[in-house]
Amino acid sequence: MYCDFFGLQQKPFSLTPNPQFLFLSRQHRDVLAHLLYGLKSRCGFIGISGEVGTGKTTLLRSLLQEIDTDDYRIALIFNPFLSSHELLSAINREFDLPSSLRSNEELLNQLNHFLLEESMAGRIVVLIIDEAQNLAPEVLEQIRLISNLETDSEKLLQIALVGQPELDQLLQRKDLRQLNQRIAVRSKLNAMTQEDSTRYVRHRLQVAGGENAAGLFSKPALNTVFRHSEGIPRLINLICDRALLIAFGREQRYVDARTVRAAVAELDKTLKALSVFRIPGASLWEWFREATFRRQMSKGNSVQYVRADGPMIDEEASASESVASDPEASDVPDEFNRQALNDLARRWKIPSAVSSSRLMTDDDIVREARRMGLQVIPFCGDLTLLANLQCPALLKMDDGPESQRFLAFDGMSGEQVRISPAWNGRKRLERHDLEADWHGHGLLLWNGTAWLSTGENDHLSARDIYRLQHLLITTGWMKGSASGRFDESTKQALKVFQCACDLSPDGRLGAETLSRLQSEAKRFGFCLKKESRNENHEQYS
Repeated sequence: MYCDFFGLQQKPFSLTPNPQFLFLSRQHRDVLAHLLYGLKSRCGFIGISGEVGTGKTTLLRSLLQEIDTDDYRIALIFNPFLSSHELLSAINREFDLPSSLRSNEELLNQLNHFLLEESMAGRIVVLIIDEAQNLAPEVLEQIRLISNLETDSEKLLQIALVGQPELDQLLQRKDLRQLNQRIAVRSKLNAMTQEDSTRYVRHRLQVAGGENAAGLFSKPALNTVFRHSEGIPRLINLICDRALLIAFGREQRYVDARTVRAAVAELDKTLKALSVFRIPGASLWEWFREATFRRQMSKGNSVQYVRADGPMIDEEASASESVASDPEASDVPDEFNRQALNDLARRWKIPSAVSSSRLMTDDDIVREARRMGLQVIPFCGDLTLLANLQCPALLKMDDGPESQRFLAFDGMSGEQVRISPAWNGRKRLERHDLEADWHGHGLLLWNGTAWLSTGENDHLSARDIYRLQHLLITTGWMKGSASGRFDESTKQALKVFQCACDLSPDGRLGAETLSRLQSEAKRFGFCLKKESRNENHEQYS
């Protein structure tokens, strides 16, 4: 919109990562040096943490450029929502090893043989896990066991855990102390200094429009950008992009401090509308971080829950049935999870049919749900997205390090969420009360042959669009959040995916595109199409 006005060839402050705009601050260079030192010295474990928007993706891109040689073998895991078995399968798949083996022992044997061969050839094998703060404790324990693959003199696998500060908190858990003690190199990516912030803005302007464009922001404007962004690159991009848009609307040929303040005021208003909690006197960065973590699309909207392939659930009937079926929720996680799965199955008119096997983990739930004829895919998001996906779900609750409990999500009415069994003595919780114990992970379950339909874009239902966007985001082909609207970003994400698959890049969800998207989805641990009963898969289906 404003590029021609300012003589720019492209938008300089897009939030989408672009290698052309790569900029390494002194902070980035220091952390990169720590990473390279840890890998080359074969220290085993490396931990890198950084706040939202500080440039961890930029750092990883720089690392990959540095070690993209014949001396290294690299596996990247961008989807941390995996079970222990799925993680091992994903690692082997990244190294082009057999990944469909049924037991962890077989997968580990394949990996160990590969690591020994690479060590004898003098190559360093690297495993990088991004967004590691989302790893389940049992998966982190599996990673620790993988690190035991070693010779008498060195570690065979170098593991880099990259995540937000919550990763550091997670590693402080008592049951993860062995893993925490093994991290030999630690580094934290902090916000930019004022000097680096100024250089960052001018660098991006110069890349987008040449030497003359580098001076579009006055010195007072740059100081104002730094003061309100607190040196967070992603927030710098947001402010500068909005400031250029405001300057364009005012037909100003440069951005001054007054324009930046106007941009900050607009963003502040937007972020406050998106955030759940009101923080008196909060800075723009605090609003931004809160809104980012909560990922709230709206507040105060009344959302009805509709079954994916059936009529709307009668709210009062569901509530009374749930109370009748659960006279007193058990304190034992296994019984609690059994009750949750049974309650959810009854919503699909499947009689209580959970076998006597234990239900303590995600894998247990998936196995039992599949036996009952239900389809399952992992979920990560917020309650708004969950309601808009219109699919029953089991929510993984934060119930301490020793147990894992699941709640059946039974829909929303305004800000009230219906769940079962009772949580803290209640089957209806205020949204903010549930979010205090639920961190956005769960399993979607439904009874039917299709989770997503094909069709012309303008004829896709909002439900199908939400599901398509959730799938594209989960598999890494689309950035941002699901909106339920087939907008330009969704169309472009489909086009990029189609190009990668050598399909006609028309941006339409046709049968062939959906088929290839299903195949891609299997790499991330789930499948959208109902499988034959006699097929054996370790994947979610």
